Amino acid sequence: MISKDEGERPVQVVLFRILKIIRHFSAGMFIVAIVLNFANIVGRYVFHSPIFWAEEITILLIIWAVFLVAFELTLRGEHLKMGILGALLPERFDRRVQIVVSLTGGIIAIFVMYHSIAIVSLMISYSQVTAVAKVPKWLLFGSVSTGFTLIAVASFIRGIGIIVSGTGEGGDSKGDPRC
Repeated sequence: MISKDEGERPVQVVLFRILKIIRHFSAGMFIVAIVLNFANIVGRYVFHSPIFWAEEITILLIIWAVFLVAFELTLRGEHLKMGILGALLPERFDRRVQIVVSLTGGIIAIFVMYHSIAIVSLMISYSQVTAVAKVPKWLLFGSVSTGFTLIAVASFIRGIGIIVSGTGEGGDSKGDPRC
Protein backbone atom coordinates (compact mmCIF):
# COMPACT_ATOMS: atom_id res chain seq x y z
CA MET A 1 0.00 0.00 0.00
CA ILE A 2 1.26 3.45 -0.78
CA SER A 3 1.60 5.39 2.44
CA LYS A 4 2.63 8.87 3.36
CA ASP A 5 5.82 8.71 5.41
CA GLU A 6 7.85 11.40 7.12
CA GLY A 7 10.59 12.81 4.95
CA GLU A 8 8.98 12.12 1.60
CA ARG A 9 9.96 14.30 -1.31
CA PRO A 10 7.37 16.73 -2.74
CA VAL A 11 6.99 14.55 -5.85
CA GLN A 12 6.02 11.61 -3.66
CA VAL A 13 3.47 13.68 -1.75
CA VAL A 14 1.88 14.93 -4.98
CA LEU A 15 1.83 11.39 -6.43
CA PHE A 16 0.24 10.06 -3.24
CA ARG A 17 -2.49 12.71 -3.43
CA ILE A 18 -3.14 12.06 -7.12
CA LEU A 19 -3.45 8.32 -6.45
CA LYS A 20 -5.85 8.97 -3.57
CA ILE A 21 -8.06 11.16 -5.79
CA ILE A 22 -8.00 8.57 -8.59
CA ARG A 23 -8.88 5.74 -6.18
CA HIS A 24 -11.85 7.64 -4.75
CA PHE A 25 -13.06 8.77 -8.16
CA SER A 26 -12.78 5.24 -9.60
CA ALA A 27 -14.50 3.70 -6.60
CA GLY A 28 -17.30 6.24 -6.91
CA MET A 29 -17.77 5.38 -10.58
CA PHE A 30 -17.91 1.65 -9.79
CA ILE A 31 -20.44 2.24 -7.00
CA VAL A 32 -22.65 4.36 -9.27
CA ALA A 33 -22.41 1.69 -11.99
CA ILE A 34 -23.40 -1.07 -9.54
CA VAL A 35 -26.31 0.94 -8.11
CA LEU A 36 -27.50 1.86 -11.60
CA ASN A 37 -27.25 -1.75 -12.76
CA PHE A 38 -29.15 -2.96 -9.68
CA ALA A 39 -31.85 -0.33 -10.20
CA ASN A 40 -32.14 -1.41 -13.84
CA ILE A 41 -32.53 -5.07 -12.82
CA VAL A 42 -35.23 -4.20 -10.29
CA GLY A 43 -36.96 -1.95 -12.80
CA ARG A 44 -36.82 -4.58 -15.52
CA TYR A 45 -37.90 -7.68 -13.56
CA VAL A 46 -40.03 -6.25 -10.77
CA PHE A 47 -41.72 -3.27 -12.39
CA HIS A 48 -41.35 -4.33 -16.06
CA SER A 49 -39.94 -0.90 -16.78
CA PRO A 50 -36.18 -0.93 -17.36
CA ILE A 51 -34.00 2.14 -17.31
CA PHE A 52 -33.36 2.30 -21.04
CA TRP A 53 -30.05 4.21 -20.80
CA ALA A 54 -28.60 2.32 -17.82
CA GLU A 55 -26.43 -0.12 -19.79
CA GLU A 56 -24.68 2.60 -21.81
CA ILE A 57 -23.95 4.68 -18.72
CA THR A 58 -22.78 1.63 -16.76
CA ILE A 59 -20.36 0.69 -19.54
CA LEU A 60 -19.07 4.27 -19.74
CA LEU A 61 -18.47 4.41 -15.98
CA ILE A 62 -16.71 1.06 -15.82
CA ILE A 63 -14.44 1.83 -18.78
CA TRP A 64 -13.42 5.15 -17.22
CA ALA A 65 -12.82 3.55 -13.83
CA VAL A 66 -10.66 0.79 -15.31
CA PHE A 67 -8.50 3.23 -17.28
CA LEU A 68 -8.02 5.41 -14.21
CA VAL A 69 -7.03 2.46 -12.02
CA ALA A 70 -4.55 1.34 -14.70
CA PHE A 71 -2.40 4.33 -13.70
CA GLU A 72 -1.75 2.94 -10.21
CA LEU A 73 -1.38 -0.62 -11.44
CA THR A 74 1.27 0.52 -13.91
CA LEU A 75 3.07 2.50 -11.21
CA ARG A 76 3.22 -0.60 -9.02
CA GLY A 77 4.15 -2.94 -11.85
CA GLU A 78 0.97 -4.93 -11.24
CA HIS A 79 -0.42 -4.52 -14.73
CA LEU A 80 -0.90 -7.45 -17.06
CA LYS A 81 2.48 -8.74 -18.16
CA MET A 82 4.16 -11.88 -19.33
CA GLY A 83 6.53 -13.48 -16.85
CA ILE A 84 7.99 -16.03 -19.25
CA LEU A 85 10.97 -13.92 -20.24
CA GLY A 86 11.72 -12.96 -16.65
CA ALA A 87 11.53 -16.58 -15.55
CA LEU A 88 13.97 -17.70 -18.24
CA LEU A 89 16.59 -15.02 -17.60
CA PRO A 90 19.06 -15.07 -14.74
CA GLU A 91 18.05 -12.97 -11.72
CA ARG A 92 20.75 -10.38 -12.39
CA PHE A 93 18.86 -9.31 -15.54
CA ASP A 94 15.56 -8.77 -13.69
CA ARG A 95 16.13 -5.05 -13.02
CA ARG A 96 17.18 -4.41 -16.63
CA VAL A 97 14.15 -6.23 -17.97
CA GLN A 98 11.86 -4.20 -15.69
CA ILE A 99 13.44 -0.96 -16.92
CA VAL A 100 13.04 -1.96 -20.57
CA VAL A 101 9.45 -3.13 -20.00
CA SER A 102 8.52 0.10 -18.20
CA LEU A 103 10.07 2.44 -20.75
CA THR A 104 8.83 0.44 -23.74
CA GLY A 105 5.36 0.39 -22.19
CA GLY A 106 5.54 4.17 -21.89
CA ILE A 107 6.48 4.55 -25.54
CA ILE A 108 3.67 2.25 -26.67
CA ALA A 109 1.21 4.12 -24.43
CA ILE A 110 2.25 7.40 -26.06
CA PHE A 111 1.62 5.86 -29.49
CA VAL A 112 -1.88 4.70 -28.48
CA MET A 113 -2.57 8.03 -26.75
CA TYR A 114 -1.58 10.01 -29.85
CA HIS A 115 -3.85 8.00 -32.13
CA SER A 116 -6.74 7.93 -29.68
CA ILE A 117 -6.63 11.73 -29.44
CA ALA A 118 -7.20 11.81 -33.21
CA ILE A 119 -10.30 9.64 -32.76
CA VAL A 120 -11.58 11.84 -29.94
CA SER A 121 -11.10 14.90 -32.17
CA LEU A 122 -13.18 13.22 -34.89
CA MET A 123 -15.92 12.38 -32.40
CA ILE A 124 -16.00 16.01 -31.26
CA SER A 125 -16.04 17.40 -34.81
CA TYR A 126 -18.84 15.05 -35.90
CA SER A 127 -20.82 15.61 -32.68
CA GLN A 128 -21.45 11.89 -32.38
CA VAL A 129 -23.48 10.61 -29.45
CA THR A 130 -24.34 7.15 -28.14
CA ALA A 131 -27.46 5.52 -29.53
CA VAL A 132 -29.63 5.42 -26.42
CA ALA A 133 -28.32 7.73 -23.69
CA LYS A 134 -27.17 10.40 -26.19
CA VAL A 135 -23.85 10.81 -24.34
CA PRO A 136 -21.19 12.45 -26.51
CA LYS A 137 -18.96 9.67 -27.84
CA TRP A 138 -15.84 11.71 -27.17
CA LEU A 139 -16.49 11.04 -23.46
CA LEU A 140 -16.24 7.32 -24.08
CA PHE A 141 -13.22 7.49 -26.38
CA GLY A 142 -11.65 10.12 -24.14
CA SER A 143 -11.22 7.41 -21.53
CA VAL A 144 -8.72 5.70 -23.83
CA SER A 145 -6.74 8.91 -24.38
CA THR A 146 -6.77 9.76 -20.70
CA GLY A 147 -5.97 6.21 -19.64
CA PHE A 148 -3.01 5.81 -21.96
CA THR A 149 -1.70 9.26 -21.04
CA LEU A 150 -1.72 8.18 -17.40
CA ILE A 151 -0.19 4.80 -18.28
CA ALA A 152 2.62 6.54 -20.18
CA VAL A 153 3.33 8.82 -17.22
CA ALA A 154 3.22 5.88 -14.80
CA SER A 155 5.52 3.80 -17.01
CA PHE A 156 8.15 6.52 -17.13
CA ILE A 157 7.86 7.24 -13.39
CA ARG A 158 8.27 3.53 -12.69
CA GLY A 159 11.17 3.09 -15.13
CA ILE A 160 13.02 6.11 -13.80
CA GLY A 161 12.26 5.01 -10.24
CA ILE A 162 13.84 1.62 -10.91
CA ILE A 163 16.91 3.27 -12.45
CA VAL A 164 17.32 5.76 -9.58
CA SER A 165 16.56 3.35 -6.74
CA GLY A 166 18.85 0.59 -7.94
CA THR A 167 16.20 -2.00 -7.05
CA GLY A 168 13.85 -3.90 -9.30
CA GLU A 169 10.83 -2.34 -7.67
CA GLY A 170 10.99 1.33 -8.55
CA GLY A 171 11.35 2.27 -4.90
CA ASP A 172 10.93 -0.16 -2.06
CA SER A 173 10.48 -3.92 -1.85
CA LYS A 174 6.68 -3.68 -2.12
CA GLY A 175 6.66 -1.94 -5.50
CA ASP A 176 5.95 1.48 -4.05
CA PRO A 177 6.20 3.97 -6.91
CA ARG A 178 8.42 6.42 -5.09
CA CYS A 179 10.65 8.52 -7.29
